[in-house]
Amino acid sequence: GLAAQYRWQSLEWPPPDTAGFKKKILTDVQGPGSGWIEKNGKTVSMLLILENISGAEKKELLLQLETLTEKGKPKDLEVSFSGLPVIHLAMDRSLIIVVTRFLPGLFVLAALSLAFVFRRISGIAVPLCYVGLFNVILFGTIGYLGEAVNLVSVIIAPLLFVISLATSVHILVRFRQY
Repeated sequence: GLAAQYRWQSLEWPPPDTAGFKKKILTDVQGPGSGWIEKNGKTVSMLLILENISGAEKKELLLQLETLTEKGKPKDLEVSFSGLPVIHLAMDRSLIIVVTRFLPGLFVLAALSLAFVFRRISGIAVPLCYVGLFNVILFGTIGYLGEAVNLVSVIIAPLLFVISLATSVHILVRFRQY
């Protein structure tokens, strides 16, 4: 593409004269009129189509591209990537946020609620162990089968948590009635 053409013309990347590089791109006929660079030259968009490489290789390549782009771009230039691999990387990042922030908070809230309702250690431990067991079984199976993380599997974690917690509380209440 056009950026690669200019990059190969420059012996160094990032170019030593970023202002000259920007001027060269903005004055080219294919530059601002092509849709990949904004007319004021402050935003560049890149559509990535990555085929014939594994998911892990795509992720690694995207992370390297982000690092190189941040390191080598002028300070007043905004670069964004788009495409399905970028969306998958964003979903991976959001899953990490859900797992590290949301689920522990959900466990604490559930433990407090169970403590308020049952007022016994067994009334807290049994339902949370039940929830943990089913999450380990489900996500262990998904990982063992080598399935990729997608939007559905991200939503399953809190949904499974709520359903298994409700089921375990129901079973515990029924058990204590008899």
